[in-house]
Amino acid sequence: MQSSLTIVLTLKGRPLHTLRWLYYANNISLPFPVIIADGDVNPVIEDLLADPTTFPNLKYQYLKYNDVDIPAYYFKCFDVLDKVDTPYVLMSDNDDFVIPSGVQKDISFLDDNPDYICSGGRIPGFSLLSNPINLLDSVTGSISKYSSRYAPNPLYDCRSFSHDLPSKRILEQLLKPLSVHYFAYRTKYLRSIYKELQTFNPSFMFCELFTMIRTTSLGKVHSSPCHISYIRQQASSSQIGYSDDLVHEMISSNLSFYFDQMVNPIANELSLSEKRNPKELYNKFYQAYLQQLRVILANRLLRYRFKRLFKIKQAYLSFRTKIINLFNLNNRKSTVNTLVKMLESYNPEFNLFKSQIYELKNMSSVLESKKLEHFISINSNNLLD
Repeated sequence: MQSSLTIVLTLKGRPLHTLRWLYYANNISLPFPVIIADGDVNPVIEDLLADPTTFPNLKYQYLKYNDVDIPAYYFKCFDVLDKVDTPYVLMSDNDDFVIPSGVQKDISFLDDNPDYICSGGRIPGFSLLSNPINLLDSVTGSISKYSSRYAPNPLYDCRSFSHDLPSKRILEQLLKPLSVHYFAYRTKYLRSIYKELQTFNPSFMFCELFTMIRTTSLGKVHSSPCHISYIRQQASSSQIGYSDDLVHEMISSNLSFYFDQMVNPIANELSLSEKRNPKELYNKFYQAYLQQLRVILANRLLRYRFKRLFKIKQAYLSFRTKIINLFNLNNRKSTVNTLVKMLESYNPEFNLFKSQIYELKNMSSVLESKKLEHFISINSNNLLD
């Protein structure tokens, strides 16, 4: 049976995570075709993928790019999306895992609701047992904990944007942003979003913001807490091309210029469909974004203005994590049960619930398995030195 969704795996470094992602996808016979868009080609990965017997249970296409800068990254994303021939697509990073039963649920929702542009489930996070001593420890081993949300902020707090007016959906998204990057999308819309990103090449800070705004302008967004579609590894994300210093970002990337480039065309577009003044729409979007920026600045002020207090906070969090990890050594079941109880609280469909639990436990067992550790070791000795 041919799948209606393609997974686009974008790569830039972290080859051990790539090996793990591919091994797991092959292990579970991932039911979706994968297009691998590699922006920093590693010869180990290239050789393994050139041999069809390495991952016999995985249907994939391997494309090579050169992510020398942000514009090259946007070109890669648009180019690979232009090659997707299924009606739906899902973007993935190599340090995360796709949960097939949840993605199938999202596909079914989009099939039944043509006015929705994308759909996603809950996106939990997981952490490995200890601070990595070597590269292998960062990709294999016991899971210390699961979090019901990848990050404890509104970006991962499931809620849908279902208002009929696009401007209302945009205001909701600006006032309380929801991350949609890892949702199942209608391919034609995600392709058009990256085509526009390629046109004005904003910083990565604005890449996510634009994707969220443009998505809600093009269609409704569905986000369900009743199932899991995707799970992310915490403390492993790449920060290439992204500055965590918002003040630096505001000055170096010309924040107001990028915001105007993003929002003005959308305001003009919606003024026609909603029969409203484009300047009025722009001002509403601008005021909503100012509120969001004030919150972001307040949260980050601690790091740059009160450095000692920030270090004390980080030391406390590190100590707390170590205590939790020690506890979990003797109480491993509680880690998986975090997600089990979370799903149970939403009265999930019985068969879907069983599939979700099976997939989560299987993911955990693969990460802990000696087979995965052996596979990565024998195929990447030059990376582990």
